Amino acid sequence: MSGLNLKRLKHYEKLALIFSGFMFLGLLVLSHFHKMGSYGFETDFYWAYAPDAKNILNGKMPEEPGVGPGYALVLAGLNLIFNDWFFTGKMISVLSAVLCGYFIFKMLQELFNSKVAFFTMILWHVTVMPFAVVASTDMFFAFLVTCGIYFFYRKGVFSNSNLVLSGLLMAYAYLTRHNAVVLPICVAMVILIINPESWTWKKRFTNLALFGAVFGGVLLPWTILLELNSGDAVRSDSYLIIASHFYGRPGVIGSEDMRLAAKKFDSLKSVIFYDFKHFVKHYVFNIYRHFYDLLIHSIKFPSFLFVGAGGLMLFRNLSKRQFSLFLFPALSFLLLCLVHYEPRYYLYIIGFFMFLGAFFLFHDEAVQKKNPGYFGLIHGRELAYAVTIFFLLVFSLKEIKKTISAEPRELLEISSVLRENVQEDESMIARKPHLGFLANLRTKYFPESTTVSELLEYAKKERANYLLYGEVEAEHRPQLKMLLKPENAPEALKPLLVWEKPRTVVYKLRI
Repeated sequence: MSGLNLKRLKHYEKLALIFSGFMFLGLLVLSHFHKMGSYGFETDFYWAYAPDAKNILNGKMPEEPGVGPGYALVLAGLNLIFNDWFFTGKMISVLSAVLCGYFIFKMLQELFNSKVAFFTMILWHVTVMPFAVVASTDMFFAFLVTCGIYFFYRKGVFSNSNLVLSGLLMAYAYLTRHNAVVLPICVAMVILIINPESWTWKKRFTNLALFGAVFGGVLLPWTILLELNSGDAVRSDSYLIIASHFYGRPGVIGSEDMRLAAKKFDSLKSVIFYDFKHFVKHYVFNIYRHFYDLLIHSIKFPSFLFVGAGGLMLFRNLSKRQFSLFLFPALSFLLLCLVHYEPRYYLYIIGFFMFLGAFFLFHDEAVQKKNPGYFGLIHGRELAYAVTIFFLLVFSLKEIKKTISAEPRELLEISSVLRENVQEDESMIARKPHLGFLANLRTKYFPESTTVSELLEYAKKERANYLLYGEVEAEHRPQLKMLLKPENAPEALKPLLVWEKPRTVVYKLRI
């Protein structure tokens, strides 16, 4: 490498660190205005992750079957420092976003060049900002996956240290979300089939065994705990999400959908072969539909305009090592086609698409031409990049504003009053878990009751102590709207607290 290229490498590394510092400060400021988790995807934080973190600190097993303990362990540990569950969740997302962006830079720098890596990092950051200031596992998972891939390719060789570090990180990613199962599959395909190092078969299997031993070793304690506590070493309800998507109502999957699916299916195999022809047809259509949604809703305008051209330019002359990198987003995308589309699911792979756009605009061979054309090719592409950043930044800030404006902040005040009346180990029936968590109550699923008598019968069976009925409950259980007016409630429901805007009533159950 020439002296000029070494200087350029150092230059972009410095810029990447400086930009990461500015992003950290900017995300801290934006997250400060986000006071309360929304009723969107942050519901999982109050329903599963924060309660599981509490369980860990109390020496109990995490209960959420859809994921492992990876996120909850970090949340529990950091909350010992911050002593505020929601603030801790936001800080994990902020730190994960900054570190993930930096490791995207390092990964692409390792395999391509620093310039394209740096401009990819900026594109990724301004796109994912709305997910970097909320309390969820999405950014943390993206960070783990990116780090795992980076350490696999680090220093231009699949060394033993690389295999160990990537095995540790990828296993922890699996303990955070089960869709990380594609990562060891990709590693196996890279080592055994693509074989960038031109290893003998013996060396391929030896090194893959090293990676597998580390990956399996990280998972072993958790699988043993699951077996001892529940008799199911591979506990997961992911197949219910797939079943709800393929055979249920269209749209985002809710708890009702999964409960209905649980009555019909007991494994992924039962989901696939329930109606195999429909399953295959629906999955093939998902590949097209999800790719379209990925471009429009994740990559966004105008950056998706450069993805195709960048891909054509890039894949003309890739080394085996460079080509192997794209197995990770390709197989991850195919796995995600098994469930409904949500932009946050794709955070850990959209950096690869951003890279194609940046490659089209800033790859040295593409811009160093004698006849740049109208305005000049270099200046024109820099202008296109600036316009792209502007649009993505506007989209992200609007999304953050939308998230903040939708916060149910009234629950903060309601919970402070409610905490004065509740006792340890009491529970509340509610459509969303936010108030129950804030008031130190266990949240019980709000049943699909059509009458108050059915609801009371369920409450008695579940030994619930409180009932929350507000606008969210009225939207999903409209047959019970009479409960918005406490004067119409039966004697078994004693109004404990009434909030006017939005209309929210907390009842004490006397059954």
